Amino acid sequence: MTPPRLSIVVAAIDAQDTIDACLTALLTATAGIPSDIVVVDASRDDTRRRVETYPSVRLISAAPGVLVPHLWARGFHASRGTFVAFTLAQLRVSATWAERLLAAIRPGVAGVGGGFTLAADTRPAAWALFYLRYSAFIEERWREGPVEGEIAGDNALYRRSDLEACPPFDVDGFWEVAIHQQLRRRGLTLAAATGATAAVMGQPSPVRVLGERLRHGRRFAASRATSLASRARQVVATPLVPPVLWWRAARRVLPYSAHRLRFLAALPWMVCFATAWAQGEALGALVGDEPAR
Repeated sequence: MTPPRLSIVVAAIDAQDTIDACLTALLTATAGIPSDIVVVDASRDDTRRRVETYPSVRLISAAPGVLVPHLWARGFHASRGTFVAFTLAQLRVSATWAERLLAAIRPGVAGVGGGFTLAADTRPAAWALFYLRYSAFIEERWREGPVEGEIAGDNALYRRSDLEACPPFDVDGFWEVAIHQQLRRRGLTLAAATGATAAVMGQPSPVRVLGERLRHGRRFAASRATSLASRARQVVATPLVPPVLWWRAARRVLPYSAHRLRFLAALPWMVCFATAWAQGEALGALVGDEPAR
């Protein structure tokens, strides 16, 4: 069979309230584009049954507790497209999403990322997660063209051949920052695409988010702990991490009036989520990353 032009890997964790909107938007965005959608589900709720109602969508099951980068890695290896996009079941893409991402892939560009916005029905816990994770990529400040920093793996498209040339990420998972470093070492670049927006939906479980932030922070610190001195620096800096994360997000979003009230309302949850990340960093510096599942 001829491989589809585009594969979309959707990581789904407890997404029964958003998976229908996610898949409907993806099917709309890929109408007329040879594509396949792979959902890798690690949910404890009814997400799997809802995915099964979409006959054109492939479903892969994973154990609850598996982190998103590991779900993406499994989905990547199950996909066949010339280009592979990654997203989450809590995101609703724009109608021009696939078209704009594919148009921005040019020779020498390995990955293209879209911007982010908030769906209308979200609440402070979702706002907090949005500002901590996506403040650098909000729709208002996202501009078409080359990117010197990062693109968010939650809304990104890559050329399959470029990812296959990277060291295998089956065990470690698809952690986009590490992948981007490898791509750039090979002389490849990243780019931003406008019109490829993903809207954050739903009301995340604060308990689940706290656990994920802690585990992601642990993985981040473990990957940077190359010596006893670097481990000590990370542990000592733990109290500074929450205010630094808050200030970084504030600098990015407060110039835009539409975000100011939501940002302030989200502050208590931001403190909680950032503290969980900081504790994860301290744990990762002290004892390393947890074993892959």
